[in-house]
Amino acid sequence: MRAPGRATPDREAVLGGPRRLGAGWAAALLAATIVLFPGAASAHAGGLGTVVVTSPLAGGVEEGFGTLTVLSPVSGGATLGTGVLTVSSTVAENARVGVGTATVTRHGAVAGSLVVDTGAADVRGSVARDVRVHAGTVRVSGRVGAEVEVARGRVEVSGRVRGAIRVGLGSVTLLPGARVLGPVDVARGWVSRSPGAVAQGGVHVARRLSRARLDAALGSGAHVVGLAQTLGGLSHLTFVLSPVAGSAPAFGFMAFSLTWLGILLRIAWMLAGWVLGVILLALFPGAMAGIDETIGGETGRSLLTGILAAILFVPAAVALAVTLVGVLLIPFLALFYLAAGVMGGVAGTRWVGRSLWTSLDRGRGLHPALELGLGTISLLVVGLIPLLGALATLLVPLTGLGAVLLSRFGTHRPWLRRRQPA
Repeated sequence: MRAPGRATPDREAVLGGPRRLGAGWAAALLAATIVLFPGAASAHAGGLGTVVVTSPLAGGVEEGFGTLTVLSPVSGGATLGTGVLTVSSTVAENARVGVGTATVTRHGAVAGSLVVDTGAADVRGSVARDVRVHAGTVRVSGRVGAEVEVARGRVEVSGRVRGAIRVGLGSVTLLPGARVLGPVDVARGWVSRSPGAVAQGGVHVARRLSRARLDAALGSGAHVVGLAQTLGGLSHLTFVLSPVAGSAPAFGFMAFSLTWLGILLRIAWMLAGWVLGVILLALFPGAMAGIDETIGGETGRSLLTGILAAILFVPAAVALAVTLVGVLLIPFLALFYLAAGVMGGVAGTRWVGRSLWTSLDRGRGLHPALELGLGTISLLVVGLIPLLGALATLLVPLTGLGAVLLSRFGTHRPWLRRRQPA
């Protein structure tokens, strides 16, 4: 007779060995996402408010809020309402940002004009036509094919401008190496020209202001420009994923960004999922333990089953829709998948947390709620990485879904019971 609370040898085989292998499976899933990551193409979302163009795109690309990164040629324009625009390839038409920052990297080129309503424009590559900013700053270390126009703000040039530089209220700084073929006109403000800077069209300041007076004059709109600068610099995280020639200058790495709004929404979503998971663990401890055994002992089979189940959902619904009785069963099919998906997501997340804890060689186990919390935090961090995180947070619930089906919702009973002969 075994002591109370001790696991049987069979149960130890399920919870012991595979638990140690669980960390390996977790790493394998993450590695699979990295392997699959380069295959992602076209313009795609890599998280809330993040769009990345990784293969040639016919037509233009638009995003309302967040980040827009162009790593492959776009045959149209690139438009972003609010956030960060980075051009590291070719944009055939205009590139525009409403509020935020626009950067044309050393390997980037805009065949039309670069326009920023409020914020900053940084030209390190080339812009074939004008660079226009209503309120903010312009930096040119590359080439501008026409004019630079700023209604209110500052211009700093160390590259080449083929046309004029026109500023309503603000300043122009010509650094060593700057070459402006047209005139430099400032209505109110000042111009600073370093030795070696060339302004072939001459420099004209209609009303010269001291630096202090100009700073005070520009300060009335500082809250608007400050918002744009915040969106351009502090409101996003940059993740360096893999070496890619011709992307981010100075490092040569591919970088992706995610707005703080997206991060907060993801945290809220994960927190709600953790609370739901704790409730399920409390209400159905036996069923969740059965699913946990399956996902730990048959991880690979669970993943394949989950993928197959997800693929078959639509065909199953279509097949039921053929008959009137089948149509009535479709809501039950949806509820079945919903319940299996929720329980599977909780089980998969808990498995990730337990696997990571086991990989640390901790002798003491964690409470199921803490395992779920550790898994939630882990998926939250990985989920912040565009594409990679999306794929990782997809594979884990699919593995849990498969475990739910293989374990028959944790009961390990047959789906249909056979009747005993009389």
